[in-house]
Amino acid sequence: MLLKGQLLTAAEIGLLATVGRSQVKVFRKVRVGVLSSGDELVEPGVVNLPAGKIRDSNRFMLMAAAVESGAMPVDLGGVADEPVSSIATATCPSIS
Repeated sequence: MLLKGQLLTAAEIGLLATVGRSQVKVFRKVRVGVLSSGDELVEPGVVNLPAGKIRDSNRFMLMAAAVESGAMPVDLGGVADEPVSSIATATCPSIS
């Protein structure tokens, strides 16, 4: 009837009710944190790139790839080229 891992939309839930299934095992989508690091990165909307800067395209590409694979991307933004502590702060704000 339904395949293991299949996304349950309104149609699938209606089908389950039709065949008398009031409970099924489900799981949440995997959440994937995406973080860019580098002093050279600017947001894609910047029109005139300052010297030595590039647009941060990888973060958006990776978030789209996460969606395509069925995950839920979490945009953690970007951090400068600093010691590891800045990455820890971006990913775990409660430790700062």
